[in-house]
Amino acid sequence: MKRRIQVLTTRLDCIDIRCLNLDFSGFGDYDFLTFKRDGKEYPIGVAKTALHYGGYRYWLKCDYCGRRVVALFITDRPQIACRHCIHAKYESELESKLHRDARAARTIRAKLGWDMDYTFYNSRRPKGMHKKTFDRLVAIHNEKSAEVVFKLKAAGWL
Repeated sequence: MKRRIQVLTTRLDCIDIRCLNLDFSGFGDYDFLTFKRDGKEYPIGVAKTALHYGGYRYWLKCDYCGRRVVALFITDRPQIACRHCIHAKYESELESKLHRDARAARTIRAKLGWDMDYTFYNSRRPKGMHKKTFDRLVAIHNEKSAEVVFKLKAAGWL
C-alpha cells in the first residue's frame, strides 16, 4: 500500500481572490491575471458569477481541473493549482477524534463564556441565550469533553 504524504494548506503560499486589491469591474465573464514567480509568468483565469440580488462574485480558475475557487496554492514545483488538484488537506481533516472532540468542547465553552479549564463547570446560562439552546450546547459539551477528560486524567495531566 502506497502512503501519500499529506500536504497542509497552511504550509503553502496562496493566491486568495479576497486579498487581491483589484477593481474587477472592468473584467468580462472570463479574463486573466498574470502572476510572476521566479522570473516566470503564470496566467490565472478569473471568472465571475452573478449574485441573486445584483452584483458579481469573482473566482480564480484552476488550470488543471477548471474549478472556480477562492484560493490557488503555489507548490514547490512550478505549479499553481487548487487544493483538490495538489491533494492538500486542511489541518482539521488530519486531526484525531480526541483532538476534534477537544476543539468542539473548547468552541462550546467559548460560546457559553466558560473558562477553558475542563474541570470548571458553570451551570449559569449566558444572558440572552434561549434555555433550549443552552441545554443543547451543554449536552454536546458533556458528550465531547467526557472522553477528553478521561484521557487527560489517564495520562496524568489533570
